Amino acid sequence: MADTTTTNYKVSVIDEGEEQLEALASDLWIGIALILLILSSIGCLCSCLMYHKFRQWKRHDLRLPSGSDSSCQRRQSVESLPSYTLVTGLPTYEQAMSQQVIISCSPTKS
Repeated sequence: MADTTTTNYKVSVIDEGEEQLEALASDLWIGIALILLILSSIGCLCSCLMYHKFRQWKRHDLRLPSGSDSSCQRRQSVESLPSYTLVTGLPTYEQAMSQQVIISCSPTKS
């Protein structure tokens, strides 16, 4: 009879350990899912904010101011944008054409 009580005790201890392990695993998966949900929500909010700011910038840039200074102010806003030659390091069209002429006119060494 003493044998059966010790066996039942060991089985119940093992069952409690497995239940705790399963509960821990399920809590871990729930935590991971909630973290991913929160991060994706934050990413969605940030992308919506960036889209809204872009639309505001685009609306502000396209709006023509009233008055005689409109063409002058529009020219200044266009001139304030960075040139693609500065950003990319590429030559302007005129520079590229002059380089092409120089290359085509130079004698080739064979």
